[in-house]
Amino acid sequence: MGACVTQVLRWKRIGCSLALAAAIALAPSAFAFDRITFDVASDERTLQKELRAASLLLSAQHEGDTNAQDLFAAARGEYGRLVGALYARGYYAPVIRVQIDGREAATIAPLDAPAVINSITVSVDPGPQFRFSTARVAPLAPGTDMPDAFRPGAIAESAIIQ
Repeated sequence: MGACVTQVLRWKRIGCSLALAAAIALAPSAFAFDRITFDVASDERTLQKELRAASLLLSAQHEGDTNAQDLFAAARGEYGRLVGALYARGYYAPVIRVQIDGREAATIAPLDAPAVINSITVSVDPGPQFRFSTARVAPLAPGTDMPDAFRPGAIAESAIIQ
């Protein structure tokens, strides 16, 4: 009978240890999400505002979302959102870096997503703004008028190109 009681106590300790480990794993981290740093290498205020408005990460921060999985997904989607905003303004050679605790988000495999995120840094170098030179579009349907913005020297915004 003594061996049976010892075995029951051992299983009870293991069960309590597993329950404690699960509670710790599922509880909010003691290391809460700290901050998002968002830098744009441009003095153009309008461009900075548009990029900040397009940012999934800044939107998540504004909404108070500190869930590591949500922030990781937003970080992975940040590249496309920012590239789209830059293309809309005629910037076709940007360099965008999104770092999660010092690691480039694009290089982190989805199955290796961090369980805890302390900080995220976004840096955007828009590169040069492209302008139209000489372009010819042919054949044009009768009565087709090209947009006024499709002229030499005008900013090559993606909406005009489309």
